[in-house]
Amino acid sequence: MMPVDLYCFHHAGGSSLFFREWAKHLPAHWQLHGIDLPGRGTKAGMQSLRDWDEALSHLSSSTQLQPRSERLCVFFGHSLGGMVAYKLADHLAKHALTTPDLLCLSGCRAPSIPSATQYSKLTDSDLLTTLYHLDMLPKHRLTKDVEAVVAAMFKDDFMLAEQPVSTDITLTMLRSN
Repeated sequence: MMPVDLYCFHHAGGSSLFFREWAKHLPAHWQLHGIDLPGRGTKAGMQSLRDWDEALSHLSSSTQLQPRSERLCVFFGHSLGGMVAYKLADHLAKHALTTPDLLCLSGCRAPSIPSATQYSKLTDSDLLTTLYHLDMLPKHRLTKDVEAVVAAMFKDDFMLAEQPVSTDITLTMLRSN
């Protein structure tokens, strides 16, 4: 069987560590690549990005896809990661670079639908209250210093997630309840 590279893009506030356990459940010919946005996971020391052009430029230069004749390529993104995978696939196509053979998105809006949230515009206090309410943060309260870092990280991620998305990729939508 042809080897498969599975590139996984994380949700808002997350990192590639979210996908680390997946490798145990993949067939032997699949290789998992967890992709971190700057400021997350393996790229925690880098400045977070709030602009799609900067994020896509960074990701396209740091995500080296193998030629199709050697390996199949699958992008999977969840939530913000779905929008990142979608935008990156479109960016690669527009720049005549290797694109994924399959693009799988979960937990994100269709690109043609404007964002229903504006979390990036909330005060830090209101954002943290919302994140606790949505169970996106631990039940126990974080320290004020950690909350400040977390609020900034989520605001950067939501700034990307809430921007309008336009691409030239045609999608086949499958929905599950």
